[in-house]
Amino acid sequence: MNLALCNSVIVDQKINEVTGKKDFSYKAASPDELALVLGAKNAGIELQSKEHKIVKIYNRVTKEHQSFKIIAEFPFDSIRKRMSVVLKDL
Repeated sequence: MNLALCNSVIVDQKINEVTGKKDFSYKAASPDELALVLGAKNAGIELQSKEHKIVKIYNRVTKEHQSFKIIAEFPFDSIRKRMSVVLKDL
């Protein structure tokens, strides 16, 4: 779940014309960040949207949708060598 939530990835939603379902594509600042989000998706935690300080994910294992409010985001910097996100479960 941390891999799907602690990132600065932008989610692009489109409706698949063949299946009628939502398809999600991701845009990331770095290939590493994109790989982590795709790894979470392959493990069953899918990042579905990130809008207006609200992040929504879908857990394919438990079949639950979850929403989180972004309280604070600390971007990656070369001194800390990490980024951090403070979230509140909604």
